[in-house]
Amino acid sequence: MFSDVPEARVFLYSFKRPDNLKAYGITKYANDLLKELVEGGLGERFIHFVGHSTGGLVVKRALVLANGTNEATYLAIKRQCCGITFFGTPRKSCDFLRLMYLPDVA
Repeated sequence: MFSDVPEARVFLYSFKRPDNLKAYGITKYANDLLKELVEGGLGERFIHFVGHSTGGLVVKRALVLANGTNEATYLAIKRQCCGITFFGTPRKSCDFLRLMYLPDVA
């Protein structure tokens, strides 16, 4: 699959359920994602995000945060975003998210 795009770089960002459920939410995960993207050197090349379920919500929030900042490295990530693919990502508030550990979604 990657032989079609030999210069592509693939990064995987995953998150686990935190011990302190009240301390984490979509925004915290989105900030963590942005920090890892900067540390990984992204922002200099085109980025295509793929998000599944709540991961898609994290990607959406990360791009909103990147858009609303004056931080040059975060703005570069937003500018280099050439596409987003969502799989099973809720578009509106839904009951299952209220039951999960992501308090700032609903």
